[in-house]
Amino acid sequence: MNRLLKPFVPLVGAAALIAAPVAFAAPAFAAVIEPDDSIPFDPELLDPTVWEDILAEEEDVDAWCESFGDISTPVDIPEITDAFQLPEDAEPADFGYYLAVLAGFPEEGTEEDPDLELYWEPSVGDEIEHAAGQNLEVILCVAEYEDEVSPSPSPTVSTKPSVKPTVTGPVVETDRVGDSASVPGLGLAAAGAALVAGAGALVLSRRRQGSHR
Repeated sequence: MNRLLKPFVPLVGAAALIAAPVAFAAPAFAAVIEPDDSIPFDPELLDPTVWEDILAEEEDVDAWCESFGDISTPVDIPEITDAFQLPEDAEPADFGYYLAVLAGFPEEGTEEDPDLELYWEPSVGDEIEHAAGQNLEVILCVAEYEDEVSPSPSPTVSTKPSVKPTVTGPVVETDRVGDSASVPGLGLAAAGAALVAGAGALVLSRRRQGSHR
């Protein structure tokens, strides 16, 4: 049965899905997989909540993301129940990994941090290793699945031409003082929105150009 990630379906409350300590140990028989893409390093992108916003706005997926440090090289994608504490009434089989973001240590003698590597819908047991040679931090994002259903037929749309209402009075222009007034905190909010929008657009465009597993 094909299964799709649910778009904008509440996963669980933040208080109900709590990251638990997990040991990232790769089995001897696992093989390192290649990243689907990479994007320029930005320290703001090491914040899991930023990726939750990006996936919500650019992928229409309500995901829960968590960051894990002090990880092995290579790192093994763990069982979801080892990395996240699901609510008692949740079925682990109803959840899957949607994205893994891997950061690595910079190479000796370089001043720039290495790119962030993206792995779309990785599987449990996949082994990932940063091109820099040593993993620094991994962000894992999970989402809930739903069964695939047949698309509903499109509703019939009326093609009657619209009729514009007749304006019977004079048009009066008024000055709106509020439009020019500054709003406290707007600069910070705009900066955060710009980061999410910029990174999200880059991630989405890169994903569309690359392969999707």
